Amino acid sequence: MRNMKVMLGVAALAAVVLGPMAMADTFILEDLNTTVVLDNSTGSGMYEWDVEGVNHLSQQWFWMRMGQDREYRLDHSGGPVAANATDRDASGQNDTLYLKYDYDLYTVEVTYMLTGGEIGSFTSDMAETIKITSRCQDALDLHFFQYTDLDLNSTISDDTVELANTNKVEQRDALTMFSETVVTPNPSRYEVNTWPSTLVKLEDDVASDLDNNDGPLTGDATWAFQWDFVLGHYGDTFIISKDKLLTSTPIPAPGAVLLGALGLWLVGRIKRRLA
Repeated sequence: MRNMKVMLGVAALAAVVLGPMAMADTFILEDLNTTVVLDNSTGSGMYEWDVEGVNHLSQQWFWMRMGQDREYRLDHSGGPVAANATDRDASGQNDTLYLKYDYDLYTVEVTYMLTGGEIGSFTSDMAETIKITSRCQDALDLHFFQYTDLDLNSTISDDTVELANTNKVEQRDALTMFSETVVTPNPSRYEVNTWPSTLVKLEDDVASDLDNNDGPLTGDATWAFQWDFVLGHYGDTFIISKDKLLTSTPIPAPGAVLLGALGLWLVGRIKRRLA
């Protein structure tokens, strides 16, 4: 949550200077054992993925650029022109979110679909679809980035990240494994790095490309994907479909750890006596 504090502080300052209209819209999605929190207008993006009472996410958000201009956050010019949270399974909790950002030359639509697991399963799934549509008769040279900073089990420096193949990244710590599969298309570039190196690259004033480092990297690790594509005419679209699966195991209570260790010690004693 370290980078979130800075971003929310900036948002709070903007609210003081510009008034109530500068306040960010925050959406909460819930399903079974999972709660997700997303801020759609301050650059924070999705910053909480809580499964069984444990948050595993610091930030996941999107950046774009045209040609060789610098990258900008998806919401750099303000919030979405449309935002709608819905309850697709009639459970009484919103589990789906649709956001639309409208620019002069193109639009970006993002849809999140959360599927939680049963209590005690320690699993959660988030499907995402990003649709980019041209509003220009001329060809548009576009570059889309997804940046992800997971802190599995709410610990910062003990995660290992690596690219399993060209469309799948895996992140794990001692008690949790996370994997994301990009269904279509494969990213053009990727980067596994230590926080905040990739974030600084996306936020500086020059065009940047990810460095294709595929890990494994252990520490305060982050990862990102980059798609390079051309929209050839008005109405031309580029669609990214992704599925993120989080699988966790419960952290045993100290008493359970001691009891387990005692059990192993007793088994060892019995085996030695039988020998």
